[in-house]
Amino acid sequence: LIDYVVPDAIVLDLKAKTRDEVYRELLTLLGAAGAIDPDGVEDAIESCHRLNWWWWMTFEGGVIIPEALSPSVRRCCVAIGLSRDGIAWEGIDEGKVHVVGLIVRDPSTKWLNMAFLLEKAVKRQELRDRLWRARTREEALAAIDAETLDLPPRPVRAF
Repeated sequence: LIDYVVPDAIVLDLKAKTRDEVYRELLTLLGAAGAIDPDGVEDAIESCHRLNWWWWMTFEGGVIIPEALSPSVRRCCVAIGLSRDGIAWEGIDEGKVHVVGLIVRDPSTKWLNMAFLLEKAVKRQELRDRLWRARTREEALAAIDAETLDLPPRPVRAF
C-alpha cells in the first residue's frame, strides 16, 4: 500500500467542507505531484461524480474510499485526507466523513488488491489513531507503512 500513497497528497487537516471540495483538494495535490496530468484534474473530479455510488465506494466508521478513473492519471495512486471536524458527504446519512482514501487510476490499471489493502488499513483504529497523532506527512507515511505490513494480500479469484 505504501507504494501507492503519494506523500504530497496526504492532508492532515483538510480545508474542504464538502464532498466536491475534498475531490478538488486531493486531486489538485495529485496533479501538482505529477501523479495525474494537472490539466486533467477537472476530468478526474467529474469521474468521481460518475463512479462514486454505493457500490463503488465504502463508508464505515467515518472512513470513505472513493475512486477517480481518468485517462489523465499517470499512475495508480492514493491520496489521503483527514478532517477532524468531519465532512458532510452528499449521499451519506449516517454521519460525517473523517478519513478519505481517494483511489486514482487510469482505465487499464488492475487495482483490486490495492483497494482491499487501503480499505482494511484505514478501517483499523490503530492506524487512524496514529494518523491523528501525525504532525507531518512523513509521520503519516510511517504510520501507513507500519500498519499495513501485516495485511495479507486478498486472494484473487478467476471468474
